[in-house]
Amino acid sequence: MLESKKTSYEEFFNKSYVDKISLIENDLIVKKVYADPVGFKVKDFGPTLNILENIDDKINMNDYAEILFLTKYLGDYNVTKYGNKTLTLENNGYTLVVERL
Repeated sequence: MLESKKTSYEEFFNKSYVDKISLIENDLIVKKVYADPVGFKVKDFGPTLNILENIDDKINMNDYAEILFLTKYLGDYNVTKYGNKTLTLENNGYTLVVERL
């Protein structure tokens, strides 16, 4: 089951600029060449419509710098921040909900 989960996350990051993706339990570590790794705690993953219905927080418009950084670091993904911690990454109809470590 863990291997299936890992494959799903690797496929999710198919248009990413990162070199290495590690999923250890619920911690997702993304590493790019010549940059420090970025870590996330995985909260949820699934079809975008299902995921967005389950998010209770409001969109955080004040942390645009973090969204811009993640877009440059990860690649062409729709990154949205909800509340103070929750981030969503969208790709091809699927959404990954994470919190930065």
